[in-house]
Amino acid sequence: MRILITNDDGIHAPGIKALEEAVREFSDDIWVVAPETPQSGVGHSISFHNPLLSIKHDERHFGVKGTPADSVIFALNGILKDKKPDLVLSGINQGANQSSDITCSGTISAAIEATVHGIKAIAFSQCGFKNTKWDTSKHFIKKMFKNLVAFEIPKDEFLSVNFPDALVDDVKGIKPAVQSIAKLRDLVGPIKHHFDFDYYWVGDLAFDKDLTGNYDYCLLNDKYVIVTPLKINLTSFNSITKLEKISW
Repeated sequence: MRILITNDDGIHAPGIKALEEAVREFSDDIWVVAPETPQSGVGHSISFHNPLLSIKHDERHFGVKGTPADSVIFALNGILKDKKPDLVLSGINQGANQSSDITCSGTISAAIEATVHGIKAIAFSQCGFKNTKWDTSKHFIKKMFKNLVAFEIPKDEFLSVNFPDALVDDVKGIKPAVQSIAKLRDLVGPIKHHFDFDYYWVGDLAFDKDLTGNYDYCLLNDKYVIVTPLKINLTSFNSITKLEKISW
C-alpha cells in the first residue's frame, strides 16, 4: 500500500514525524510531501499566483514552498504521478480540528484535496499545545489503522480523527462524533504598540458550555478519541427542495 503523508504544521513538525512512525509497520511505501514552513489556518488556499518550489530532503521526503493543498497537488501530479498513493494521511495536527475550525484547517483541506482526486483520506489531530501527547496519537493510530483503512466511505467523504489531551491510559474509548458549531471567535485587543498603533489577536472558538451529546467538542473534553466523517459536497439538499418551489 502506497501512502502519502502531509500536514499543515510543516515537514519539520513533530506531528508529521509521529504519524510516519505510527504507520511505518503497515507499509514500506511511504512518501512525505508537506509544506516546508508552518501553514496552520490557511484552509484550502492554493498558490495560483506563485510557482511551487520543492526542497528534496531525501528520496521520499519533500518540502513544498506552498500550502497543504499545494503539497497534495504537487505530490499527486508530480512526484507520484506515475503511481498514485492508495491513501493520503494528513497530520498529526498540533491542536484539535473540531467544530467551525475545520473550515479553516490546512490539515482538513489536505484531506479534502486528496478526496477531490478520488483518493481515500484521513486527517489526524492531537488536542493540546502544551506537552502535546504524541504518544497518545501514535498508540491509537496503530490501534485504529486497519479499521480506518477498511472502512467503506463514499467517494466524496473522508475521515477526521481527533485525539484528546490525555495520556493513553486515561482515554475512555473511541466514538463517532458529530461536528459541533461554535460561536464567533473572540478578538483580543486593542493592544497598544510602542509605535502608537493598536493591534489585535484572533482568539479561540467560544463553545456553548451547556452543549451535550455526541458532538466533537463534548466527546474530546470527556477524553474520547473521536472519528468524524466529513463531506466535501456542501450543498444543502433540504434548501434545494425549498428553492425549487419558488416561482422566480
